[in-house]
Amino acid sequence: MRKVLATAFLALLFTGLSAQEKNINVGFALGGYDRYTYGHSEIVDVHKSSTYNDISYVSNPIVLPTLTFEGGYVFKGNHVGAFMGAYWSYAWNNMYGGPSPLRESESILHLVPQVRLYYLYRGSARLYATFGLGARIRSFSETFEGDTIRSSKATVSYIISPFGMSFGDRWTFACDFGFGTPWYLFNMTFGYRF
Repeated sequence: MRKVLATAFLALLFTGLSAQEKNINVGFALGGYDRYTYGHSEIVDVHKSSTYNDISYVSNPIVLPTLTFEGGYVFKGNHVGAFMGAYWSYAWNNMYGGPSPLRESESILHLVPQVRLYYLYRGSARLYATFGLGARIRSFSETFEGDTIRSSKATVSYIISPFGMSFGDRWTFACDFGFGTPWYLFNMTFGYRF
């Protein structure tokens, strides 16, 4: 999986030689912390409580919004773009109710190479569809009574966005509607073209 992602990233980097424009976008995704859990952090119990060693704990989760970074190229002809997206989420949870609090934290990173197909490309207004396939890397830690357990796991990540729009000449605003593992309602970014 690492070799595939490294190859995709290098290919994306060198394709800029034939690009008409380069794009850098940063922003955040709305509609969920992570698609695999249907809008809930994996460390957050839906009922805000759980049992650990026969002790009931009350959950106090904090879930940050998914941060977005996208960079890529639009090729000459204005019909196809190649992008690399990085999407990062973080959450932590303190659970109280027993002799010692249970602390959990998790970080989820999605690295998704993407193809963007433009069906309207007129000056500062663009309409497009985006499709991507990459990797989801989850790191988790749990601390109880001084003992910490850490784990990490990599799985497949994907994006299917049949409709996206971008406005602006140099400084841009973009919004993508669709679903996937990093987000599943819409992804909003501010960017720069050069």
